[in-house]
Amino acid sequence: MKVSVHRIYTIICETFRFWVKKPVSAVQLIQADVAQLMPTTIRDLAKQLNLSISTVSYALNDGPRSVPAEVKEKVLRLAKELDYRPNRIARSMVTGRTFTIGVVPSDQFENFILSPFILDCMNGIINECEKLNYDLLLFTRFSANEELKVADSISDGRVDGLIFLAPLLGSKLIEIAHRRGVPLVITHSHHGEQCATYTTNNFDTVSIAVNHLVSLGHKKIAHVYGKQILEDGIERRKAFEKLAKELQLTSPPEWQVPGYFTRESGYEASLNILKSDNIPTAFFCSNDEMAVGVYQAATELGFKIPEDISIVGVDNGTYGSFMNPQLTTVSELIMAPMVLS
Repeated sequence: MKVSVHRIYTIICETFRFWVKKPVSAVQLIQADVAQLMPTTIRDLAKQLNLSISTVSYALNDGPRSVPAEVKEKVLRLAKELDYRPNRIARSMVTGRTFTIGVVPSDQFENFILSPFILDCMNGIINECEKLNYDLLLFTRFSANEELKVADSISDGRVDGLIFLAPLLGSKLIEIAHRRGVPLVITHSHHGEQCATYTTNNFDTVSIAVNHLVSLGHKKIAHVYGKQILEDGIERRKAFEKLAKELQLTSPPEWQVPGYFTRESGYEASLNILKSDNIPTAFFCSNDEMAVGVYQAATELGFKIPEDISIVGVDNGTYGSFMNPQLTTVSELIMAPMVLS
């Protein structure tokens, strides 16, 4: 049996007639219910305390103008009693700010949020947002093949600014977002104009890793390099090739194999090398995730680390600390933020 909302409220009203002397109409009851459901506003606080809205606002927000201590105490006490909570939407309409930072990953792939690189970046960003009382919005519906749709999403006013994590080379998102007036910060890439960029000194980072292996007596070194559509992947590959020539290392083309900055790709990339008759004494991997994959492949094939093969990665994340023995890794040398013009 279907019962209309109006009929339900009529029945409730009839019941109320036994509880109150004055009859209550359905409309009045609806209005009362709505009033109870509506959250307390700053206007409600001001009305009850007979204060101006601006005075209540100053008391709640500690400024920008000072408020007498006794007035502030009254405002805060009533706000607590009435469970007052700031309306973020209303505040945003007044200030023109959402107090939210958006994070745009380089690409979306299955389980990308489990990537140690993403986790470390997100952890740092979240910690800083917490200090600044900002919220964080991670744009997960991301596709490199639908950049215009993504551009509309990241510049629709939901965030005050964007952090691009290692954007793909050739991506138009940064240019579009900048043209639309969205403040930007870019990590692990130089491309983008008039925005702060945090990059890695990849040559010096790779040099530290390779020279460490050379100091241990290694001359036969394989290299598992990262994605060649990411700046770090390209620069670290070029750095290794340059160092291999300068240091006269043995590193034939079949020992310089592509990975995708993932553990699985490091594992697959190293298998053929480790199963061949010509085996290097060391591996340099362009990040820790791939290094862990090489580590796994080597131990499965019976190699002892570091007795038989040495492995060095880049990132100095927590990923390799769970290996036994622990993975040797180099911290990224972060270059000071620069604004390109």
